[in-house]
Amino acid sequence: DYPIEHVRWTENRNFSAFLQLLQTNQLSLSDMISEEIDFVDSPSIYERFDSDEKPLSIVLRYDLTNEPKIDFEKQDTESSIDSKKIKLGIIGAGNFASSTILPILRELKKECEVVGVASSGGLSAEVLSRNFKIKNKYSTESEIFESEEIDAVFILTQHHNHAELVIKAVDAGKAVYVEKPLALEVESLTAIEEAMYNAENPKIFLGFNRRFAEATQFIKSKLNTSPANSINFRFSVPSLDKDHWTNMKEIGGGRVVGEAVHAIDLASYLFDSLPQSISASSPIDKENDTALDNQVFININFANGSHAAIQYFSETNQALAKERIEVHGGGNSYIMEDFQMLRYLEGSDDKSKVFSKGKGHKEAIQTFLSYVKGESNNPYTWLELRSVAKAAIYSQDFMNSGSQHSIFS
Repeated sequence: DYPIEHVRWTENRNFSAFLQLLQTNQLSLSDMISEEIDFVDSPSIYERFDSDEKPLSIVLRYDLTNEPKIDFEKQDTESSIDSKKIKLGIIGAGNFASSTILPILRELKKECEVVGVASSGGLSAEVLSRNFKIKNKYSTESEIFESEEIDAVFILTQHHNHAELVIKAVDAGKAVYVEKPLALEVESLTAIEEAMYNAENPKIFLGFNRRFAEATQFIKSKLNTSPANSINFRFSVPSLDKDHWTNMKEIGGGRVVGEAVHAIDLASYLFDSLPQSISASSPIDKENDTALDNQVFININFANGSHAAIQYFSETNQALAKERIEVHGGGNSYIMEDFQMLRYLEGSDDKSKVFSKGKGHKEAIQTFLSYVKGESNNPYTWLELRSVAKAAIYSQDFMNSGSQHSIFS
């Protein structure tokens, strides 16, 4: 699309804004509907439009009582796995899988069972299969996708594999839980979208666990009556060597794509709005003429006029909270540290609250399992996932330019 500073309202942005208004119930089409008629009477529409009093629009009613069941509807509400444990396959056997995801899945053994693990390093899969009593270990992910026993897959690999594996999982008819980021390039997002379009009932779930954290849900409940218009994120993080895989463009994509994307999703969730435009900057490594991901400054404007600022620092005092989030709006403020300590100021009240359930990993996985079984809807829309991913990708790509870029398309 054209840069926003050159063309404010392109065709794409007009359509996107229209869809955003519909999604947030700020626009109603009911006044545009002249009448509703049964589908069996649809031939009479032509006569109506030829009459002197032409209708503005006509809605067709279908007799749903006689409609045959279609496959993707059945998968949504009458899943064949509805009455049994969900059989899971794990792709990726690194530290995150062993220290975070698999211990949670073991806690949820009444709801699911991990029946296979695949890793390019066969030894890692062997170790996980022994430690977590997983009956099948594979050296390639294709064996996971080809297994008729497996209902859903967890993609826990390095970042550059995520998009390709999501597409393969969708093509194989598997539900997908993929850790962030969804993709490292916008082109990969387009490829995922095409795979979803060609699939009967694609189920893609992102591991944006922070929106499911108990502390986040508490703040969200407060914002239902007094919406926020400003969020500030401050991350105090250890410095990563420039040769660390996270900082390698072809493998990790950079710290913004791999980590700051959490903050972008959380802001979008709390605002109930999509990223509109973004600017990003970072100090330059003069020796290599590249941006230093250890200090990052991102500003995002959202479609509803809200704003988020994201800051990464690596040379702070170790006593600081790793993640500090300030949410402001309607005269109220919420200050959260590490998703455990919350201070909230509402009017003349100054209160605090302590949370002990962590950053929402377990709650996110429980939500995914419920979604796969057809007990709940996907908490993400594709428009949300795509917009958040594009915001992170553009932040990383344009770190050096310091200019503003539109992503709302």
